[in-house]
Amino acid sequence: MERRVREITAEAQTSFGVSVNLDDIPDGDWESEDTFYRSVMKQAAQASTGGNGMPAKKQAETPAQMRDRIRQEERERLGVNSPTAPRAAPASSRKKSADEAEVRAAAQSYDSKLGPKANVAKMKELRATMG
Repeated sequence: MERRVREITAEAQTSFGVSVNLDDIPDGDWESEDTFYRSVMKQAAQASTGGNGMPAKKQAETPAQMRDRIRQEERERLGVNSPTAPRAAPASSRKKSADEAEVRAAAQSYDSKLGPKANVAKMKELRATMG
């Protein structure tokens, strides 16, 4: 029972952000786990609202915090934060488009040890980047 009491009070603290005083729990609520749980959660909820039944007011959001929150919401909405989201290639790996002189130079510099298939593949690649 002692372990369960610690678990329930820890849950109340994480849920409501306040620690519960076990001395304030009525003796009748210690009879069963359900009544104890309800009593602890009720006390934690009341303590978190300041005892008046209304949630404590949050401080006003600064403009920088508001921009960050809106950006984060948009990223989540668009799925940009997903680990499987497509990523832009690094700028260094992007190839510049080939010009006509490069294609001609490649056509005239046939390397026989690579074979004709490699040369054809190289030509197709250059033509594709030529646009």
